[in-house]
Amino acid sequence: MIYFIFGTVAELIKLFPVMKQFDRCHIGYKLVHTGQHAATMTQNIKRLHVQSPDFILTKRTENLKSISQMVLWIPSVLFHARTLPIKKSDYVIVHGDTMSTLLGLIIGKIFGAKILHIESGKRTHNLMKPFPEEIIRIIVSRLSDFCFATDQHDADNLAFRGNVFQTEGNTVVDSVREVLNYKPSPATRIYTRVSYILFLFGRQENILLKKNFDFIMDTLSLVLQKNVRVIWPIHAHTLHELHAKNYWGTVTKLQTQYQLEVAPPFDYVDFIFLLSHCLFVVTDGIGLQQEAYILNKPTLVLRDTTETPGIGETGMLSYFQQARVGMFLKTYSKLKRKKKIQTSPSKIIVDVVQKHIL
Repeated sequence: MIYFIFGTVAELIKLFPVMKQFDRCHIGYKLVHTGQHAATMTQNIKRLHVQSPDFILTKRTENLKSISQMVLWIPSVLFHARTLPIKKSDYVIVHGDTMSTLLGLIIGKIFGAKILHIESGKRTHNLMKPFPEEIIRIIVSRLSDFCFATDQHDADNLAFRGNVFQTEGNTVVDSVREVLNYKPSPATRIYTRVSYILFLFGRQENILLKKNFDFIMDTLSLVLQKNVRVIWPIHAHTLHELHAKNYWGTVTKLQTQYQLEVAPPFDYVDFIFLLSHCLFVVTDGIGLQQEAYILNKPTLVLRDTTETPGIGETGMLSYFQQARVGMFLKTYSKLKRKKKIQTSPSKIIVDVVQKHIL
């Protein structure tokens, strides 16, 4: 039996096209949800037409909002995982670099199952950027039995080991293709009646480091001064940290001065619809960089390094320099993807699983 272990909406988004490919090939699997994103998972599962989790390893009903909550959540997940029916002959699929990825690896290893790591080999070669994701990537890729790298560069980072397969792209390619065929909610359609920019940030290092936060707020102010509407879908943990560090007053001030709309998180179907219609994107998120690249949307990346393709095409790194922000605002319309995306990474993964693993 194959078990998908995941906990965040981002993991679900990149795994669900693999699940659908398994369905097409009549390969059975079970879903194990760690509960890292407990509140927002159900709606996304429904909108993406994914089966409900077979096992839920938490009693939480809200997303984790703080480090202290995560510290309590981790042992609870491992405790509840003891009843899973995983056997040594089974396979556990994990994705990326979240805390749920690491927990999925640990759970699979406890039961002696083989571990398949999707989106393996991503590296910035700086343990603190992003933190703790870079550390999790290294641990999971070293201890997995089979690694699926998105491209040759990522595969080269795994040259020290065997059982590495290239997927010719990220599975989010299939995710975006799939949901573009779904209908957005009427409420989301209303947002697109007037031009807008999408703004999202929430990486721990950008919230915890005041100089990073100040730069991002200054960047947001510069964007707003272009007299264009900015939509900011804000996640629970980001909102919690902004209030905890007394930063919310800065956000409120910008709301009163400019066209800044703070919104709750959209489900994936609605979010991709919004992304496909925006002027450009400002973000520190890896996943959003990938989706913007696929949809050919100019992106200002609020980081000084990135392991995601698209920089120099659709994306520009800010390097936390306001001069770079100004350059982006003047030239963003020239940022375009250079080639058409034709591969189906999810199909490649399932083909490999059928031919070389099962």
